[in-house]
Amino acid sequence: MLYLVVYDVRDDRVRNEVRELLRDWGGEWIQRSAFLIDLSEARLQILKREIADAIAKTEADVLFIPLCKADLERMVHISTKEKVLEKKKVEEGLIF
Repeated sequence: MLYLVVYDVRDDRVRNEVRELLRDWGGEWIQRSAFLIDLSEARLQILKREIADAIAKTEADVLFIPLCKADLERMVHISTKEKVLEKKKVEEGLIF
């Protein structure tokens, strides 16, 4: 399942740790505090535990929002940046 993960972490060191965890697990950094990541249920549970441990001693919120194929097909991206998100293979999962 593909997830949109958004986070608000006050402490810079902890925020960087959350960002690195998401990258290490294969997440695509799409905004300053947002990632897209494809995880099985088992891997999701492990990552949630790792993030919970990382943020345990600071003020933080992390949301895992599941995205289905229909959500992705309706996605709209407006940007002035050079890197533009592209839906390449919705049928086989979303690759950005």
